[in-house]
Amino acid sequence: MPSKRLCYFTSQRVTAYLWEKGELHKEGVFDMNEKGVAEFSTYAAGAPGSLFYVLADVVEEDFFQENVPYVRGADRRSLLARKLAQRYRDASLALSLSLGSETHAGRREERILYMSFTNTHQFQPWLEALRSNDARVVGVFSVALVAAQTGKRLGFKGGRYLMVSRQQEYLVNTRILPRDAPALDVLVLAPSEHKALYDVACVNSARLQFHVHDLDKVASSLGFKSAPAETLAEGLFLHVLAAYSSGEQYADDRLRRFYHLWRARVALLATGAAVFGFCLLFSAVRLLDIHQVNEQAQNDRMQEARASEEYARLQTRFPKTPISSENLKAIVKNYRALLRQSASPGRMFVEISEAVTALPQIEIDKIDWELGTGAKSAAGREASKAPSASPAAQAQAVGAEFQTQTAEISGKLVVQQASDFRAVTALVNQFTEALRRRPGTEVTRTQLPFDINAEKSLAGDIGAARTEEVPQFSVVVVKRRGT
Repeated sequence: MPSKRLCYFTSQRVTAYLWEKGELHKEGVFDMNEKGVAEFSTYAAGAPGSLFYVLADVVEEDFFQENVPYVRGADRRSLLARKLAQRYRDASLALSLSLGSETHAGRREERILYMSFTNTHQFQPWLEALRSNDARVVGVFSVALVAAQTGKRLGFKGGRYLMVSRQQEYLVNTRILPRDAPALDVLVLAPSEHKALYDVACVNSARLQFHVHDLDKVASSLGFKSAPAETLAEGLFLHVLAAYSSGEQYADDRLRRFYHLWRARVALLATGAAVFGFCLLFSAVRLLDIHQVNEQAQNDRMQEARASEEYARLQTRFPKTPISSENLKAIVKNYRALLRQSASPGRMFVEISEAVTALPQIEIDKIDWELGTGAKSAAGREASKAPSASPAAQAQAVGAEFQTQTAEISGKLVVQQASDFRAVTALVNQFTEALRRRPGTEVTRTQLPFDINAEKSLAGDIGAARTEEVPQFSVVVVKRRGT
């Protein structure tokens, strides 16, 4: 934290103080001449990292109250700047202070107190000395501004009060204080050794209400520890100025340029420190997570090692198998293939039953069902025909074929005329077509009651001597499994 240096400006001299933790230390007194300004410039150059506060205690200070239209933003700033330029010849050390708002004739207005030093020439050499040395000037303050801040720190709740009672007549004459106003509060800061005299002298009246406070007790309550012996109430005002920040002051931005740069630098450093702290905290959290993950991984590796040891120990107790592991794997594979090949004729019988139901002239005598295989390719067919040399080769041959169901259906035809070849043939064809319409079903052979080969004469078991026999037929149906 940079040191704070306070410049107490009066019409006779400028006194410089160093403020440290509630203690004032006098560092120099400079007369109101060119030599004093030169010495003050040297003093300011010797404290490049300090914050400078200028407290002016002069009589050339003007106050003027006026109501202005209630506006905000750039319009308000332009209005107040124009009012200050109209009121004061030199507005470099001027201030407009808002006293609140009120309504007149339905129009909202803002009460503004204009404040300025009427003789700004006496300040210019000293302020130029600070500006030329790139001093960080916090601001130029008056006793009136600091006195108001002191009253707030003392907890004084009065809306209007004075520090010096002789100003009461001035306020009445300038009509700032109405003649029929209630009693004006007067805050008196009396030295400890003379407080009894002040209590006797300060008599309340209809116009004035006195509040006498012990200066030493007030200073102690505000954290003011010590000051040079010759200082009076200005020591308390200087302490309040240094210890408690105040936003109202007279200096313009040109004089406070390096102070603003310092504040921006502090803000950047604070932001960087905050970001760095956040990064450190985030890194600590991530490191903690990594540590926990590493511990968990270590525990998992230990559990894996114990499980591997237990498995190896159990393997030593397994009985010795008479075959190799390759043959055992091939046997397991063949066993799984056999499980996949296990089938039931139920679904195929249902399809045959549905086809027979549509043709009541057909009666089924028997169905011979068997499970077989069909080769997917020429390699598969060759593998299925050739004897396998090993279980692995058998498994490969099985994988090259697909499974089929074969059913030989034998039955008879109940027709009016057994010699009606066309009716018998049409009835058998209807039955085979009903079977072919089933998904994955193929009719491989059909045996009619007679031979209809074109190279031979029509022959069969239907003749004059066997006119009473019922025509017999057979159909071989192949269905691929899974369809």
